[in-house]
Amino acid sequence: MDEHNPYRAPQAEIAAPMVSDDLSLPLAGRGDRFLAVMIDTAVIVLTSFPVLYLIGYFDSSDNGGDWVRLVVEEAALIVGFFLLFVAINAYPLHKTGQTWGKRLLGIRIVDLAGRKPELWRILLLRYLPTDVAGSIPFVGWPITLIDALMIFREDRRCLHDLIAGTRVVIVEREVKP
Repeated sequence: MDEHNPYRAPQAEIAAPMVSDDLSLPLAGRGDRFLAVMIDTAVIVLTSFPVLYLIGYFDSSDNGGDWVRLVVEEAALIVGFFLLFVAINAYPLHKTGQTWGKRLLGIRIVDLAGRKPELWRILLLRYLPTDVAGSIPFVGWPITLIDALMIFREDRRCLHDLIAGTRVVIVEREVKP
């Protein structure tokens, strides 16, 4: 056939996209990731509940229509919950790339090369943007929903994983002779 046929379909070799430089690490299961988040959330709720009770958060007092005060209080709560999360999880995240929930379920956060990411990357890129976006009235819940539903992608990376350049894998177990 003629090599210069203008009607012939173009030919190209298309390589599959690389998710990681180290594909030997098995991805964590969706159920394990969900349970880890539930455990981490339960820990935050159980530790914050007494403080919220003591500061009168659950009192049904009228704020007198002062929306500025209401916004400031809600912003303080958002910051407080994030700081509580950091206080509880900074050590295991720094040491092993795991929250306590991930540690219990044998999964951990790694970068795309399979290494433990720096703590600042985990906190400021993986958790903070989606936490802040999820707290915005009216638009926060769709962002949170989209983030959660992205777990059903083939590479199981959620929005927060894409922002931070991370993924969650099963912890490698040491084999003892």
